[in-house]
Amino acid sequence: MNKFIKIVGIIFSLLTIAIGLSILLFESSGADTRLSWMMVALNASLIFNGGAQYLIKQDKKGLFSVVAGTIILLFILIKFPF
Repeated sequence: MNKFIKIVGIIFSLLTIAIGLSILLFESSGADTRLSWMMVALNASLIFNGGAQYLIKQDKKGLFSVVAGTIILLFILIKFPF
């Protein structure tokens, strides 16, 4: 289970990098939509990577990452509906 959570966190991190590069290279149309998806992917990465750290070390930093990522993700989904 822990390896699965790590892999999902890495995938979301790579997705964030890919979307960020596409915004830098192709600034024509749809940059706002890609920016919104990048924020979602970044928070999902924070949630899954923090969850993996919490499952390994049982420390409060991982739990804080999960809670902060969830709160920011909810704010983004409410403020910027797709």
